Amino acid sequence: MAEQLEQVESMRRQLIGDVAHELRTPLTAIKGTAEALMDGVLPASTETYQQIHSEAGRLSRLVDDLQELSRVESRSTQLDIHPVDSAS
Repeated sequence: MAEQLEQVESMRRQLIGDVAHELRTPLTAIKGTAEALMDGVLPASTETYQQIHSEAGRLSRLVDDLQELSRVESRSTQLDIHPVDSAS
């Protein structure tokens, strides 16, 4: 039982590290692009704004996934678990 709890805690720490990395990546891209715009290194073009918008969307999806995970862990969301035929 103690070994199983240790494994769960280890997995939780790994998840937190992975989440931090996944959040940091788009934040770094947004921050870098904004700084480049402010410094005049990047042009204020549609493509530049689309890049920022894309990274913000990525952040939004990550936050949505974390909220869903939180609801599942707190059992406020019912999971519909059933076998699926992977051959079809």
